[in-house]
Amino acid sequence: MIVSLSLIVVRLFSVFFFMQALTLLPTTYASFYVNAQEPAVRLDLLVLALNLFICVLLFCYPRVVLVGLSLARNGDAMKQDAVQTFQAAAIAVIGFYFAVDGLQDLVYYHIYLWNLGTYQLTGQPLSPQDTAAYWTAAIQVALGVGLVACAVGLSKVFNWLRNLAPSANSNT
Repeated sequence: MIVSLSLIVVRLFSVFFFMQALTLLPTTYASFYVNAQEPAVRLDLLVLALNLFICVLLFCYPRVVLVGLSLARNGDAMKQDAVQTFQAAAIAVIGFYFAVDGLQDLVYYHIYLWNLGTYQLTGQPLSPQDTAAYWTAAIQVALGVGLVACAVGLSKVFNWLRNLAPSANSNT
């Protein structure tokens, strides 16, 4: 049961992210239709297509995000702590969100730099703000992947901390 709930959470997340990307489709398509030769417009369309593709894959294969969970299909899964499993799934989904969001920015900056080199445009490739945003996106991807990879361990730490709290029934 808890395994099914964890998979449902991942699929709901993919639907949310898909709908969020879908709201950008009309403006991106209109910009592409008007300025198809502009590299930045093609870049926006490529990033949007990447987001939609990742969301569809995530909906079809939700166990990819739950890589660290032992998702047994028999009765042993019922014996596990349900809160810990569901909490680990939520941590993995949050990590996946941050990883995909950072990946979107990294793809944008890499293709932007590639376009600068391809068309021999002069000047500073990235402004200081863009350089900071690039490194922020790289760190965001690394931390997001770290959350996905360490979701079970973090959930165990949170459960351990929760168990340290004094119970409501104790008189001391």
